Amino acid sequence: MDVLKISVIVPVYNTEHVLDRCLAHLVCQTYKNLEIIIVDDGSTDGSSEIYSNYAKHDKRIKVIKQKNSGPANARNAGINVATGDYIHFCDSDDFVDLDYYEKMAESAGITNADIVCGNVDEKGFFFPEFHEIKMYTELRDKISVTVAYYFNVVWRFLYKRKFLLDNKISFPAGCFWGEDTRFMFQALYHSHILATARDAVYHCVDNPTSLGKNISNLLKTKKNGTNEDWKKYQRFLLDSGIKGLVDDMRKMGVVVSTRVLEIFKIPVFSVDSFVNGGKKWRLFGVTVLHKKITPTKIRYYLFGLYLWRVYFK
Repeated sequence: MDVLKISVIVPVYNTEHVLDRCLAHLVCQTYKNLEIIIVDDGSTDGSSEIYSNYAKHDKRIKVIKQKNSGPANARNAGINVATGDYIHFCDSDDFVDLDYYEKMAESAGITNADIVCGNVDEKGFFFPEFHEIKMYTELRDKISVTVAYYFNVVWRFLYKRKFLLDNKISFPAGCFWGEDTRFMFQALYHSHILATARDAVYHCVDNPTSLGKNISNLLKTKKNGTNEDWKKYQRFLLDSGIKGLVDDMRKMGVVVSTRVLEIFKIPVFSVDSFVNGGKKWRLFGVTVLHKKITPTKIRYYLFGLYLWRVYFK
């Protein structure tokens, strides 16, 4: 039985070429107790025809239209009308596995966590992988386990709606870039429990027309929030201790996932994946092959002996 209600907020801005894929994966979820809130942020393409057709056939879909004012304002508009127990932000150029919300809701129901973190599939990035439900309460653990100091995007998480409202957590008004980070770190700081979900996968798709890929041109004509909000956020990072934690973690060669082959509960072979894409292959704890990545080249080592290197163009 789908007990918890999840509000899925989908900001839409000129994504007609990928919107159908996103919405199809939402309406066909194995978890049915969803509220799908589409916030049209002033689209000028054919996006409205696509989501309007879905809304005609699915009563769970709500549509909000507003003048173009950025993803922060669009997500805030969605939060204001959401009625679910939990909120998830899904970008309209991405999509989720058909059992994504079933697995996220499972963790939320068991742990009653303020935040639930799932897996992410994005080409070229090594997000941490979670295959079981675990709970974390310490700020350092919540940041390090999720690798939030590097992967600081809001759509990785499910947020308890009451928790967001009680702590007055929202996106900085009029922000077109970096709004994810500000929201996410505030949520992690104020949360009592962060839980992981098992094998819930969000697919982040490379979209050349996304705001993130065109931010330089966008900010020539738009203001990215206010200086006052930015200074307030910087003070928060210092006062909360998050800046110190993040700086320390970024200096480390941090492993974001480890896969282990065990025989009779004895670790025989393992693969460590690092934040920057590097890897270590270990046999009985001894590093056999090491793929080390720097800003200019990839180096390969066999039992610690340098083999060859590949330069980036």
